[in-house]
Amino acid sequence: MNASDGQQKKARKLCKKVIDKYPNTDSEKYALYKLTTMIENEKTAKYLETLKEQYPEDPLTFLAREQSGEDIDWSRLSKKRKEELAKGREQRAFTADTLDVLEFSQPSPNPFNPVTNIKFGLPSSGKVNIRIYNILGNEVWSYSKEYMETGYHSIRWHGVNESGTKLSSGVYIIRLKTKTDIATRKVMLIK
Repeated sequence: MNASDGQQKKARKLCKKVIDKYPNTDSEKYALYKLTTMIENEKTAKYLETLKEQYPEDPLTFLAREQSGEDIDWSRLSKKRKEELAKGREQRAFTADTLDVLEFSQPSPNPFNPVTNIKFGLPSSGKVNIRIYNILGNEVWSYSKEYMETGYHSIRWHGVNESGTKLSSGVYIIRLKTKTDIATRKVMLIK
């Protein structure tokens, strides 16, 4: 287990404590949201379902559903809720100081054609490298920035290689590297 795994485990444990200690509160809602974006396993669906059941019309629930790749019926939202959702998207539902571990959401849409969004939250400012590999392990595209602020970011990938040539359908691995963490996600390009 590396330091990042240890930090994530600690953050998950804290979120679960908040859920147990403060049921039916904003704190519980934020903890559920954080768990849906922090981990990727069968429990993610459980946390998302709990959000949908307990806070069905909350903008945070819509953000979690959107990040999980779900199709959203935007007509169900009132004008006020749509404004809250837009504000939540800008703030990514949390301030930068609440990020204590790297968050790397599932790219959305996934599968995609022609564009997917690579979304991540940085717990500290610094250099960021994103590399995309084909299933054979060959690097096909990269993005590097010497300095990015703490907080949430989104990068668009158009399913092309470094030369701008469209890539073939298939599974690609996205690798995000910061000064302290490395995380990966799979994405499927379809034509």
